[in-house]
Amino acid sequence: MDKAQMAKVFERGADDCVFKDRLPDLVPAVQRALRLGEARRRLALAEEERDRLRAELEAWRFGRPRLPTVVPICAGCKKVHAPEDDWHQLEIYFRDHFNIRFSHGLCPLCLDEYSAGRA
Repeated sequence: MDKAQMAKVFERGADDCVFKDRLPDLVPAVQRALRLGEARRRLALAEEERDRLRAELEAWRFGRPRLPTVVPICAGCKKVHAPEDDWHQLEIYFRDHFNIRFSHGLCPLCLDEYSAGRA
């Protein structure tokens, strides 16, 4: 095989080439090919996971989680029904299940109402 023919073999996607008169090179070439195939498989899985995480991050970044989350909440006391059949204060449920913490304050309307009630 001349250089031009060998170049065509590699252009068509070959990673290695073993000549008939160099058969002892066959086993290391196969081992390299197997390692390369495994590395390509791991790379493809990593890229797939990267793309999935990137899409999830973008969804959260723009305030649109990919999957809707339904939170069962009492219309009266506003406690949340947890999967363990317990009822939790809203802030505790969100802290424990979504790692969300609340800061508390009063909106202008509630501040007026709260202030009027104390007078």
